Amino acid sequence: LKQVVLSKIAEEATKFSAMSPHIFDFFNSLDKDQSGFISYDELRQGLSQAGYQLADSEAQQLLSAVDTDGNGVLDMNEIFASLVDWDDLHKDEKWPTWCRKMFEKLDIDKSGAIDLEELTKLLPPNMKGQRTVNALRMLREVDTNGDGKISYEEFMQMMNAQDEFELVEFDSRLSSDSLGDSFSDALINEGGSFGDSLD
Repeated sequence: LKQVVLSKIAEEATKFSAMSPHIFDFFNSLDKDQSGFISYDELRQGLSQAGYQLADSEAQQLLSAVDTDGNGVLDMNEIFASLVDWDDLHKDEKWPTWCRKMFEKLDIDKSGAIDLEELTKLLPPNMKGQRTVNALRMLREVDTNGDGKISYEEFMQMMNAQDEFELVEFDSRLSSDSLGDSFSDALINEGGSFGDSLD
């Protein structure tokens, strides 16, 4: 649930993060056909050129973890949500406002809590029979008091926890003959962008 919410908050956060230009460069360097989306093949090619040696199953796992809408490709918001320094954004004065807006958007019936039906609607239709199963899993992960719904307090506990998935978790898979730039190193490298390391 947190990754889904982060990808939606990213829509606003991209306007304010100092890392945005570098993440845009990274995204564009992978989006070879300039479709506005990164396919599985483009992701594999880009990671390989950057020095990451991942098995097919690992690359598919990475794509699935970042692909929050389940459409099989990655958009800018999904990439941003996985690469941006959320610690910095947590400190931004707009963070509580972004979280409150997302909670209110998810709380469709304005009951003051997010229930299973509302979580199910958040998931892509192409999940078919898996939508309810995945929604129930998300509910159980966040519903700490076991009342079958997510309160605003539980929602904020989730949002402020330091456990979001990031692409930099794969830094350990850099091959020994790579240039040695991790995702995080490349993004903050002074005078350059991630895209430069993929050329």
